[in-house]
Amino acid sequence: MFSRGDMHTITLNLAGLKLFSQSTGLEISAAKSDLFCAGVDKVMVDRIQALSGFKVVIWNTASVPKHQFLTWLAFKQRLLTKDRLAKIGLIEDQMCCLCSNGNESHSHLFFECDYSKACMAMLANWVGLQAQQKTLQQLVQRIARNCKGDKLRRQAYSAIINALVYFIWRARNDKMWNNHKWTVEQVVQ
Repeated sequence: MFSRGDMHTITLNLAGLKLFSQSTGLEISAAKSDLFCAGVDKVMVDRIQALSGFKVVIWNTASVPKHQFLTWLAFKQRLLTKDRLAKIGLIEDQMCCLCSNGNESHSHLFFECDYSKACMAMLANWVGLQAQQKTLQQLVQRIARNCKGDKLRRQAYSAIINALVYFIWRARNDKMWNNHKWTVEQVVQ
């Protein structure tokens, strides 16, 4: 659920969800759902969480929204990677089209794949980040830990990682559907 982040809007959204549940009989699971806000402080986040029961995710205003959304999908392992496409019977070949060294999954694509490792290494060298994490989740946790108290630096690193995930996914799609392979430099550019 997306919201402006003020209590009035949150209250209206929750009332709408309640009406939806009453009319359809379907219940929204707060454990499986997130509430996205931008431009809210910690006090407001706490108030929103207490009122709604949802986990509140704050959009980084330094990142491009489509980059953030795609990274969120990757973080939740909801991108249609080849392993997921094979599971629902749409494809048979699960080999990573970027490196051809393993089956494509979220963990492989971000960052076990030799191609994405090379992208991460080039980017890390450019920004001076020591990135030896094996998963996207570990990388995000490390950035959060290392940038405590430095909001600008954390936002910059987050925007860079969001863009990297987005462009790796774009490069993967271009290779898979158009048979066009991007160079590592094109992804990091």
